[in-house]
Amino acid sequence: ELDAKIILANTYHMYLRPTSKVVKDFGGLHGFTKFDRSFLTDSGGFQAFSLSKNSKHFNEGIEFKSHIDGSRHLFTPKSVLDTQYDFNSDIMMILDDLVALPATKERVKISVDRTILWAKEAITYHKSMQNKGIGIGQNIFGIIQGGTD
Repeated sequence: ELDAKIILANTYHMYLRPTSKVVKDFGGLHGFTKFDRSFLTDSGGFQAFSLSKNSKHFNEGIEFKSHIDGSRHLFTPKSVLDTQYDFNSDIMMILDDLVALPATKERVKISVDRTILWAKEAITYHKSMQNKGIGIGQNIFGIIQGGTD
């Protein structure tokens, strides 16, 4: 027995299959998996970037094609939190912008600035949701990939 205290679940993969609705209908990840300890869910941004050959990053979010069926999706700072609310994650990661390497200094700066913008948007949204009684026991954390030029 591993006696794991926490499990990392991937938002991108869980969002596409089995879907956030299915997980929510089970009472979140804890009910879906019968794991009674903590769950950390990433934002899914890295997978949207790396698994979709045609992902598009812009200030509103990341548009990507599913690697499963080719359907198009949009991850935004708010939508990835909504998905993680459905998962009832204990620790939720904020959406971050990634750059392909090599990257210019200008593109890395855009990525860092965009990630900060998304973090501010996510924090404001999370506070507003908590004021409505949603996500009370859920914590959000930022992540930044950075890059090299």
